[in-house]
Amino acid sequence: MLAQVPGVKADRMVIRYVARAIRVNEASLRPADAARLVKQVAAIKAWDVIHLDHAIWRYESGRPFNREGDPEDDPSDTDA
Repeated sequence: MLAQVPGVKADRMVIRYVARAIRVNEASLRPADAARLVKQVAAIKAWDVIHLDHAIWRYESGRPFNREGDPEDDPSDTDA
């Protein structure tokens, strides 16, 4: 992911997110299936799969993620 290697590493963060999105138990979702679903969504939406994977990981980890139009997420805005 961070090395800009194409693809999805279906770690626990991605599995948790995908399982919740498709309403299944995390334990029943295989990493390969979670990765495949993320790749399919990225392809359908014409999103960069690396960016989607990273956004999911940041969201699940509780770290800030960029929301378009949200001044609190703009690192160049020192007044936010």
